[in-house]
Amino acid sequence: MEIEGRYVPPALLNLPIRSISRKPIRVIRENVEEGDQVVDHGAGPGYYTVKISRIVGPRGVVYAVEPNEASLNALKRRMRKLGIRNVIPVKESGSHTPSIKDESIDFLFSNLTLCCLPDHSGAIDEIRRVLKQGASAFISVNTFGSAGDRYAVNKEEWNDLMKGFKIRKTGNDLIARWVLVSKQRDGM
Repeated sequence: MEIEGRYVPPALLNLPIRSISRKPIRVIRENVEEGDQVVDHGAGPGYYTVKISRIVGPRGVVYAVEPNEASLNALKRRMRKLGIRNVIPVKESGSHTPSIKDESIDFLFSNLTLCCLPDHSGAIDEIRRVLKQGASAFISVNTFGSAGDRYAVNKEEWNDLMKGFKIRKTGNDLIARWVLVSKQRDGM
């Protein structure tokens, strides 16, 4: 069953040009620790998944949430090739992740994923649901969507989606608007 959304070919998601923006790598290094339970929300073929899996080590787990079968297959091949055993590929939409337990995640990484999903608020609700109290998430969206793009997240919607979190850091880079947020004790 195909899950609705925008799919980017796996080969494009593994291009070295992704390293132009160093912010995602810095955020991962600053917020992920050995033994953590992490979600790579919109993992694609695993460009960031592999980096996260190395940090969490054998005691940690990375849930690679990805609805695109081609990307998941590329991720599985990469895991076999590199001998990675701490990644669990999850074929689900970022807006509906029933295989991940409530409040079980130490960090969630959602890089340019919301702008590929039709249900932005559902994805944010899922992020909130799976994060432990006080846990953090990095969320980014591209800033080059056109007015007719039904998946685009405009600035007004972006601000509304982030209201339920404690904003730790926010910014823009070459192609994206990003935020580092924490889940608060009041359930938000």
